[in-house]
Amino acid sequence: MDTPPAEPLRFEPESELLCEYCLTLTRVLNSQSLPPDMEKTLTGLLCELVWYFADMMKAPRWVKGVEA
Repeated sequence: MDTPPAEPLRFEPESELLCEYCLTLTRVLNSQSLPPDMEKTLTGLLCELVWYFADMMKAPRWVKGVEA
């Protein structure tokens, strides 16, 4: 990419930590021990985290350098 994004991301955990968040939420939701309203809220949070994780993994990691 030639120019970095104009606005940086505000939530920037390392990919390993973000993956751990997603896995932990998945385990909690699979336990089926939560009240339905909490389960719905945490399912929404898990979706948002997974979508963010996927976008972060697809994002460019560098700015193209100028060749001399």
